[in-house]
Amino acid sequence: MKNLTLLSLLLVITVFVSCDGKDRAKFTLEEKITNNEVPKSFFEKTAYFPKDYIEVVTDTTLNNGYRVHIKTFSDMNNSYVQEFVKDTIKHKYHYRDFLSSITVWKDDKEIFFDTIDKEFFEKRGSTYTDLNNMTFHNVWLDEQTSTYDNTVIIKSLFCKPKTHKCVVFKMTIDNTGYLTIKEEN
Repeated sequence: MKNLTLLSLLLVITVFVSCDGKDRAKFTLEEKITNNEVPKSFFEKTAYFPKDYIEVVTDTTLNNGYRVHIKTFSDMNNSYVQEFVKDTIKHKYHYRDFLSSITVWKDDKEIFFDTIDKEFFEKRGSTYTDLNNMTFHNVWLDEQTSTYDNTVIIKSLFCKPKTHKCVVFKMTIDNTGYLTIKEEN
């Protein structure tokens, strides 16, 4: 019996000594990553701006016979991705674009309808080349100018994330629905 206890004790000590983690301690963190021992998500941080869906609806009637309906909402499928490494962690920031659905009526007759996004400006010959590095932020009606000029003036804002670099486009819609676009400084 004494031999059996001694043999069991020797077996338990052997098991504990052989499971000290020496085989894993000899690898550096980089070697563990390349051997896929540490999940890559451990070293990646992903964030979305805005995080959730946002929608803003504006319906305005002007005293010169125009009615403007603007629905601006976050595009949950498209975003500008900014990647950088800080303290060995790879950050991925997804800045979501916005879309705006714009409808304009003149004397209760629809004269203009379109969805505004980056491609809208690119298709209409925008000379501004940095739109792909920017996000579409906002669209608003310039009520005062629209009332005086007997046109609808809609402005849109594009900004580069984490900077103060922005560009404003002025869209003018006349009483027939004809659209012109100019970049403002």
